[in-house]
Amino acid sequence: MMHHDNDQALALEMVIDTFKWRKELSVNDLTHDQLNKKLIDIGNLFPHNRDTDGFRMLIFSVSKHTKGVHDMDDMKKLLIYWLERLEREEYGKWISVVFDMRDTGMKNMDMEFIQYMIHLFKCYYPWILNNIIVLEMPWLLNAMWTIIKGWLPPKSIAKIKFVKKNTILEYVSKEQCLVGWGGTDDFQFCFEPELPRPLPWAAPAGDQEAKKVGIFFLSFVMDGAAAGAAVAAAGAAVTATSYNAVVGGAHPITARSLVTVSPAEELVFNCTRYSCSASLSISNHNNFPVFFKVTNHNNFLVFFKVKTTSPEKFRVRPSVGALAAGGGSVTVTVNASDPTTLPPAQLVREKFLVLAKDSSTHQASQQEVSDAF
Repeated sequence: MMHHDNDQALALEMVIDTFKWRKELSVNDLTHDQLNKKLIDIGNLFPHNRDTDGFRMLIFSVSKHTKGVHDMDDMKKLLIYWLERLEREEYGKWISVVFDMRDTGMKNMDMEFIQYMIHLFKCYYPWILNNIIVLEMPWLLNAMWTIIKGWLPPKSIAKIKFVKKNTILEYVSKEQCLVGWGGTDDFQFCFEPELPRPLPWAAPAGDQEAKKVGIFFLSFVMDGAAAGAAVAAAGAAVTATSYNAVVGGAHPITARSLVTVSPAEELVFNCTRYSCSASLSISNHNNFPVFFKVTNHNNFLVFFKVKTTSPEKFRVRPSVGALAAGGGSVTVTVNASDPTTLPPAQLVREKFLVLAKDSSTHQASQQEVSDAF
């Protein structure tokens, strides 16, 4: 649906075509035992490490591939095997494809295989790509890449990133880069059979889709003419086990302020390829809460408003309201307008603003709430 911009007819047609293709090629039954062992050992196509967004990389070492030497059906089967295996191992998350073009010449550029790869992404794996990273593209092959771009759907063209050793760090960290890319990983490919893995809903907590995505919170408190503020400290890290970006270090608002905001460090987004959302709870009572809440310490109505630095990227519902004294609460849902454009590395740059203002009354009309800010 998202690939076809919510066109149900086109989406249904793609689903049916995909089912037919998978049945015709027995994709569900494909295992490493059916692959050409010599082709595997060449090491021209393999998954390894992650990009800066935390997604696995499928690396195509083009210089190790010679056009016309390898059986095309074996190459296609190997590509499908890796895509299926990554789908299982990553529980359906995106991947980035790296075209390692170092030392690549005309004899290595197999346009038939590249066209087939694009055909798979376009027709049968339409929602799997994070980025297409092209490393050290020889200028002699620019004309070929112009042709390749013509095969790609418009949405995929924006995903192509041409990089060199001195610019690849924008998409792959130095620790995740191979030594030949200018990184520190001296990895040498050696095939390892796939290990059995639990189903997604039975996966351990560290492998769940839920991820703590770093959000800088600017939590302001308004009390008549006076205003106090608590600003979140910046500091982000990506862990090797959970691949989550976490920003922390916020200073809690003091009890002397109009409200208390908790937690002030991070907002948890549940992200899949199809959605990215989070929720926070804003309450008007004196208990220190577990979830993100704005707690009113006064015996009167409190207006609230949630703002973001990028309103075009998020849908905040409700974004404004009133909290009754001594126990009023509301759950605010934050959804990414387009989850495909908000990988974790971009989310950590965003900020949210929570405004609170006393009304000195116990009830207010919707117009009064709207006019409060």
